[in-house]
Amino acid sequence: MKNPIVVQYFYYDIIMLRMAYNTLTEAGITAVIEDELATQTLQLDSRAIGGAKILVDESDYERASQILLDIGIMKESNSRRDFEPIYQFKKKTERLPLIGHLDSDLRLTIIFGLIITVGFLGAVLFLLW
Repeated sequence: MKNPIVVQYFYYDIIMLRMAYNTLTEAGITAVIEDELATQTLQLDSRAIGGAKILVDESDYERASQILLDIGIMKESNSRRDFEPIYQFKKKTERLPLIGHLDSDLRLTIIFGLIITVGFLGAVLFLLW
């Protein structure tokens, strides 16, 4: 895949994930599943890690989402526009030095950790001032 993009997120239902994946591959669309094991082992926290994802090439996105809509796995509200901020974050952080080559979920964790640390240090310095 040249430009992989998430077509659907799955937070709890791994059976639906597999059904969606099989349907897409049977339709001739190259699809990849990400974070399935993490979602299975961390069921209660699956939303925090972003859940399991099915990725397709950007050129196949419209066809894949129509297939998932037709079989009832995807809803109209789950459009690409809903996931655009996540996609943009992943795309823009690929260029960061030192962490750009890491997995996108790990990049997210590191960046938010830095933001929280800086905020905490700012509050401590403000209180000590």
